[in-house]
Amino acid sequence: MDKDEALNAALAHLKSNAKSLHLSKTDLSTLVVTNQYASQHNGVTHIYLRQKHHGLEVIGGELGIHIAADGTVIKLNNKFVKNIEKAAYQPPKLNPIQAVTQTAEQYDLQVTEKLTTLKSFSSTSFELSKGGISQDQIPVKLFYIAKEDTVELVWQMVLRLHDDARWLDVRTSAISGKVLDVANWISEATDYLVFPVPEVSPEDASPVNVQTSVNQPADATASPFGWHDTNGVAGAEYTITRGNNVYAQEDANSNNGSDGFSPDGGASLVFNFSWNPALEPTGGTNQSAAITNLFYWNNIIHDVFYHYGFDEVSGNFQENNYGNGGLGSDSVDADAQDGGGTNNANFGTPPDGSNPRMQMYLWNLTSPGRDGDFENGIIVHEYAHGISNRLTGGPANSSCLNNSEQMGEGWSDWLALVLTTKSDTHVTRGMGPYVLGEPNNGAGIRPARYSTSLGENAYTYGDIGSLAVPHGVGFVWATMLWELQWALIDEYGFDSDVYTGTGGNNMAIQLVMDGMKLQTCNPGFVDGRDAILAADVANYSGANQCLIWEAFAKRGLGFSASQGSSSSSSDGTEAFDLPNACTDLIVNKTGPATVDPDGAIIYQIAVTNNSGSSLDGVQVTDPIPDFTTYNEGSANCGGSLVGDDVVFSLGSLSDGETRNCSFKVTVDAGLDRVIHFSDDIESGAENWSITHDGGLADVDWSLDTSNPHAGSTAFFAPNPSSLSDQYLAMTDPVTPTSHTKLKFWHHYDTE
Repeated sequence: MDKDEALNAALAHLKSNAKSLHLSKTDLSTLVVTNQYASQHNGVTHIYLRQKHHGLEVIGGELGIHIAADGTVIKLNNKFVKNIEKAAYQPPKLNPIQAVTQTAEQYDLQVTEKLTTLKSFSSTSFELSKGGISQDQIPVKLFYIAKEDTVELVWQMVLRLHDDARWLDVRTSAISGKVLDVANWISEATDYLVFPVPEVSPEDASPVNVQTSVNQPADATASPFGWHDTNGVAGAEYTITRGNNVYAQEDANSNNGSDGFSPDGGASLVFNFSWNPALEPTGGTNQSAAITNLFYWNNIIHDVFYHYGFDEVSGNFQENNYGNGGLGSDSVDADAQDGGGTNNANFGTPPDGSNPRMQMYLWNLTSPGRDGDFENGIIVHEYAHGISNRLTGGPANSSCLNNSEQMGEGWSDWLALVLTTKSDTHVTRGMGPYVLGEPNNGAGIRPARYSTSLGENAYTYGDIGSLAVPHGVGFVWATMLWELQWALIDEYGFDSDVYTGTGGNNMAIQLVMDGMKLQTCNPGFVDGRDAILAADVANYSGANQCLIWEAFAKRGLGFSASQGSSSSSSDGTEAFDLPNACTDLIVNKTGPATVDPDGAIIYQIAVTNNSGSSLDGVQVTDPIPDFTTYNEGSANCGGSLVGDDVVFSLGSLSDGETRNCSFKVTVDAGLDRVIHFSDDIESGAENWSITHDGGLADVDWSLDTSNPHAGSTAFFAPNPSSLSDQYLAMTDPVTPTSHTKLKFWHHYDTE
């Protein structure tokens, strides 16, 4: 299926399903394709669409639709604003310079140079001077942004601040000048680095602290002209640690410039710089060794994940895309021994076509200090922020992981873990033990080590609300992916060829990478899980659906789990169940919702063999409910009372067979309804305290003749113009008992 065919199939699907998707004719006639590309390994075309309103694009009004090679839609994520045509047009009150000036004030930034318009691309798109607040010229463009069920006019601008910690994608109201939304393209982290793949740190090497010489490591598919090329012609353009995928240099003065030191390998490209762990990171040839290690690992990560679909069209990091689509001129600027901080690292990810920046710092927690450029796990972690930001929502949008429940730190941890997994033996891993000065099996910087053992790591989806955002939230997501990785390795084995192997570890990488492409912008855990399930359908015809469900269900992200809003990490509900399709024996029990005292209850139990083969020795046990008595001999299917349980011994069930069983109980006598409190309000308000904590006293509840259910009076709340928090409290509170219910009549006047 070519590009046009895929787009036409997507638009036809949207048109035929417009009603169920809440799409209007205006929505369908003003769509903008922000990105479209096909994944070569599975033929899936990924199309990312955006709404327009009055000729302007709507940030947040996004729709992702993913088309299989046969033209079927395998995943659709719709975040379009409903009935957008009803939103009124309002021209901007602020011009671009005013918008940038007011934005700077809100960030306490001093405009030390006059802001001027350098270029006018259209009546809504400009490039301004740096103004002393940004390291780059400031692009400013007029957009709408989605705000709940409407849109708001904004000036979108990019400010790369001089603190090297904030590379901001800012949306400022074009009416009020207030900053409405901001995303920081630099993802902070505190993680770890190492020697050659798959070693995770110098202490993971064999022998410990001994470097390994690696010859001709460039992958012919991902880097066809080697790591030191930029022009696509045989022969290196650089003999220093610079090339098509990364430019690695020291940045001790933290100026983010191109004047940092890079070691030179000479015409033969031999970077043979020894590292002495007894010296400080800048001693001897340690700095050259560190920069070489940083250059090597950035290229390794580029080449490995290229094979899993992080290629040119999906927004990878290359200066020259060699005619393979996407936007070039965006290799990684990797700063070693950066002077802008200590004990940390970060990665800034602008959209496709602009250079990201990796900043690696020195660590001063040991003597001598340790260099993050030798903690390979940290390098992978940071680079992975670029992968997740480019793949989620399409490479033109680097601001899709800005919500509280996003899993960016989790993907980064897990990609570092899987890239440094060495065998099919289950292991327990800490994050960052080397830079902390801990032994190789140390706990590191996360709440627990990564393990499939609940005794070692008991964290589940229900814990994310009590953990820090984003690292604690990401830790739980990485724990789930760790479960998935080992479930796949147990099923399919381990393959040490991390590039093109066929083991469970390779399958795990492919599913997670494609899941990032298939998920919605600003995803939560359920979104991420469902995208991985969809990736399994696209890649392996759904062969691993139940394996995937079991891995996530173990950690609380089962079939009945509820995400709530992805903007909150505390409103989700965990569940550990599986869909029926993944359960060998499906048991459904039904009975009446209510029954009178002395009444009989018949419970129906349907038992279905869903295993795919015959099952022997099937037995179902169901407890007798409290306050009931079993009716002797009432059970069919050979059921009988054993203690307080009804036990059905069903014997053999053939594949797909259902047995319909039942039993009867009688509700115990004397369990009549007890009314603890009843008030018809006719006798006055003496049973109630009428009060408030805020607002106006004269809008409290009062007895009135308006809208009584029975009798002549009821409590009435007026509809004040000012806010109040009026409430009723019982004068003599009732202590509820088991099964207590409170019933009341109410009337809402919403007009």
